[in-house]
Amino acid sequence: HSLTHSLTHSLTHSLTHARSLAHVFQSTMICSVCSDRQKDTVIKKCMHIFCSPCIQKNLQSRERRCPGCNIKFSESDVATLWL
Repeated sequence: HSLTHSLTHSLTHSLTHARSLAHVFQSTMICSVCSDRQKDTVIKKCMHIFCSPCIQKNLQSRERRCPGCNIKFSESDVATLWL
């Protein structure tokens, strides 16, 4: 019984840890603008990272400001981030 309890406790702890890691990945690697795609584009002026489609949409508009800090940027301030 003690072994079963110990294994159950260990498995429960592992699942909780996995969920926590998934949440960290979601909040760190998923674009905060669309909450859908992985971050892959950096605005070099402020170092904020978003997905390419969200940055391209921003570049196509007349209001070219970072969604994170509102700093103005241009196409030359954007770079692909390889993770």
